[in-house]
Amino acid sequence: MSPIQFRISLVILLVMAVSGTSFGVAVYNFLQVKSIHEDIRTSYLVRNKVDSIYIRKDRKNITNELQAIRESLEPEERSLALSDIIQSYTSNSWSLLKRRIKHFEKVEAKYIEFLLPKAEYLEKNILYYFLISSITFILGMFFLREYVAKAVFEPLLRVTTKMMDFLNGKYSYKFEVPPSNELGDLQSTFNSMAQRVLHNMEELEHLDRAKSEFLNIASHELRTPMTSIKGSLGLLTSGALGDLDPEVQNMIGIAESETDRLIRLINEILDLAKIEARKMPMKLSWNRLDEVIQESVNGLNGLCKSSGVSISCANLPDYEVNVDRDRIQQVITNLLSNAIKYSPKGKAVEVTVEQDGPGPLFIGIRDYGKGIHPDEQAQIFEKFRQATNSDNPLVKGTGLGLAIAKAIVEEHLGHLGVQSDIGEGSTFYFTLPNWRELSNNESQESQKEAA
Repeated sequence: MSPIQFRISLVILLVMAVSGTSFGVAVYNFLQVKSIHEDIRTSYLVRNKVDSIYIRKDRKNITNELQAIRESLEPEERSLALSDIIQSYTSNSWSLLKRRIKHFEKVEAKYIEFLLPKAEYLEKNILYYFLISSITFILGMFFLREYVAKAVFEPLLRVTTKMMDFLNGKYSYKFEVPPSNELGDLQSTFNSMAQRVLHNMEELEHLDRAKSEFLNIASHELRTPMTSIKGSLGLLTSGALGDLDPEVQNMIGIAESETDRLIRLINEILDLAKIEARKMPMKLSWNRLDEVIQESVNGLNGLCKSSGVSISCANLPDYEVNVDRDRIQQVITNLLSNAIKYSPKGKAVEVTVEQDGPGPLFIGIRDYGKGIHPDEQAQIFEKFRQATNSDNPLVKGTGLGLAIAKAIVEEHLGHLGVQSDIGEGSTFYFTLPNWRELSNNESQESQKEAA
């Protein structure tokens, strides 16, 4: 048996022993009082029967009843007094019977006078022992509760608090020396687990830093030769070194296109590494949201024409947002380009801006493509992951665009997500918490300047 179990069991046994004994004495006294009251009631019944001798005519029955009562009477003085009455009654000695009845009544009155104080004393004992039993039980339960609270619940609360701190990333607390009981074993186990997890996390952080450093170094080292390769291919395609065979020209064009794709990949890896390392400062300023969206739409006119998809962004509300303009434009451009690539020919991509009360702005970009399977909706925001659509040859990418967009939005204290149903298209959205509504004068002046 553990120390806590032993102490709790000991307290319960002591409480039950004292409280149970007191309660048992109270019950015993109650039974005695009940017996006394029964004797008093019997005494009155006997006296009534004796008084009825003069009016009853069934002598034999009366004699038998008195004989039966005489055998149960105690003490002996009462039994003898009733025997004298029976003897006088059977011998028809009425004057003697009268005297003996009076003597019997005196004996019974004396007996009742003896019983009443005893009954009062026992009744007081009942109350006394019942109070002792109740108070002992209540105090015992109170002390048991206090002990359980201090010995069980408070240590559990401390361990729970440490677990919550651990889950919330607060690793600065000091491990205490646990007591030698079950809760101490629990705390020791948690301490060992926490130390092992912290050690593993340190190793993972070290590996992550090494990976990031490797990617940064590799990206930097790759960007220079790739830029040189792109320049050389550009010279070839421009005819600076003479005319090329059409087939060779086509192959060089493919190489140049893939070089551009590799350079974009390198730049995206570097951007994502900077964001994750918190080394990409955000240049926040107040900008009209409709202008930022319109610039992003204008930059995608070529992609819209080649894919046969239009962008609808009419009637945008007059809001200003406190953001890094270039970065938010990068997010909108990424979401719009994805929507265009995954939309069927002839459809339109819709841009909406909504706001509900004091909450953040909701910027949504909806397409009418095939939609995204629920299992893929969370994965597409991971690095190097993208939804596949073999029907659209324009769908090419590095799988980093959404990861970068999500990181940029989160740097602005917003949220990036998707709502999609298979066969009905998708709505990619992000929120911006820092916004304000333009006044009518400011809105009119901005419209005049744009005109």
